[in-house]
Amino acid sequence: MKFSSLLFTTLVALSSGHYVDEQPESRYEEPSNYHVRSHHTSEEPAESRYNEGPSEYEVRSSHHKSDVHERTHQDSTNSNNLRGGPSAGNGYAHGRSGYYHGTDSNEPRAGEGRSVQHDVLIIGAGAAGLSAAHELEKHGWTNYKILEASDKIGGRTRHEWSFGENDEEYNIDLGAQYIHTTNDIGNGKYTGEDRAYNLLQEMVSYPLEEAFKTTYTKKEFANVCVLPDGGCTSYHDPPEYRWAGKMGWHSFLTEYVAYDAVRNNVINNCEVKAINTQGDGVSVTCGGTTYTAWYVIVTVPMKMLQKNTITFTPSLPSSYTQAINKFIIGNGFKVWIEYQAGAEYKEYFTHTTDLAMYRTSWDVTSPAIAAEAGYRLFWNEGYPYGASTKIVGGLIYGKVYNEYDGLSSEQKKKKIAEHLEKDGMVYGTPTGRWTVMDWKEEDYIEGAYTIFANEADQSTLLDPISSKLYFAGEALNEWTWGTVHGAAKTGRDQAKKIVAAGERRRE
Repeated sequence: MKFSSLLFTTLVALSSGHYVDEQPESRYEEPSNYHVRSHHTSEEPAESRYNEGPSEYEVRSSHHKSDVHERTHQDSTNSNNLRGGPSAGNGYAHGRSGYYHGTDSNEPRAGEGRSVQHDVLIIGAGAAGLSAAHELEKHGWTNYKILEASDKIGGRTRHEWSFGENDEEYNIDLGAQYIHTTNDIGNGKYTGEDRAYNLLQEMVSYPLEEAFKTTYTKKEFANVCVLPDGGCTSYHDPPEYRWAGKMGWHSFLTEYVAYDAVRNNVINNCEVKAINTQGDGVSVTCGGTTYTAWYVIVTVPMKMLQKNTITFTPSLPSSYTQAINKFIIGNGFKVWIEYQAGAEYKEYFTHTTDLAMYRTSWDVTSPAIAAEAGYRLFWNEGYPYGASTKIVGGLIYGKVYNEYDGLSSEQKKKKIAEHLEKDGMVYGTPTGRWTVMDWKEEDYIEGAYTIFANEADQSTLLDPISSKLYFAGEALNEWTWGTVHGAAKTGRDQAKKIVAAGERRRE
């Protein structure tokens, strides 16, 4: 990887505590289990703006609400078995634009007549998995399923609407947050003023609206300040982009990448325990159900592969298991603390005692360097919005996470609040409203994102096994590991390989 100064771009599902230290007025409704996975520990009951009603797929913001309410994902056996060209509809309809395209070919695919349920099985509904499905749809391959262990989609992205003077003033990215265009500069990509738009456009197969240039994204503040006396210097050069206008990575993945056709192929609460690639096809087992296909793309987090949560039959080649165990995945949590009006703080800032660790993170080229790398970095959460509500966001990642490991959410918040008071990094009084999310504690994730990867190991895992077992995910992108768009690209690339393999078998 050529650049590794990332700001929690690729994080997964919610293991958070959303809290208020004192009971606010009763305008808030009780939190649903979807939004708050751990319970507050303060004596007064915390309340939240969340409600029990909408499903995960309801769009909380004002754009495009009508087409994504109350999605239920259930498996229905598809008997097409690669017959008659692309299965289940010979094409796809984009939920965003009403724009339809695909193929009307009636030619059978390779393997016609053999007894499999699906063309492709995708393990994991994060950025890589959803993007692989999007790519398959683009090529008319509609007979696939995405098997997701959790009850959500979106991988290491989540959002929250719990701050501000109304229900939707802020879209806080609990996971992936920044649009990291500069990571690919060495790759000759994403230059110019529209680079955030161009990056996002590459992730979908239909035209994005102009709002992604003008409303939904905003160039970040240019400098990071080292306090109390280290001055301010360029943070990213050129600056990165942040989400704005009530849009974020979670919304983009679950509404734009995973439009209706993709979402309707997700099977939730399906924790894959076994993958068998013996014989002509593959079989995948979750719970008491076995699914069969010609190809499988495994996109689960690297930590899960390292823990051997999936049994492969036959066993993975030793070169693959050795490569898997060489990746280093950093632990991390994010925190937000709201302050009363008039609070003062910089746009981006860290303490001078964390500067050496922060600089080490800029270019992690070995496990030894990874052990010393990390962030304790803070920012003005309201910057993209220009809102009056004062919220400081923070990322604690890598080496410094060890200082907080094992603490409760409230203990983490308290320790961070004390840190922010050090040398006047923040001048202000907390309102008592705060959120902590720890990715190490999340089921099926157990870590934040990659802090070190070797290009040779990435190349090994990107090479399919027996032309039917493929791997994808944020750890495997050479230029930009740890990012949403990096993960998405690996998913698309592996899907393209499968389409090409299918065409070759059909010839």
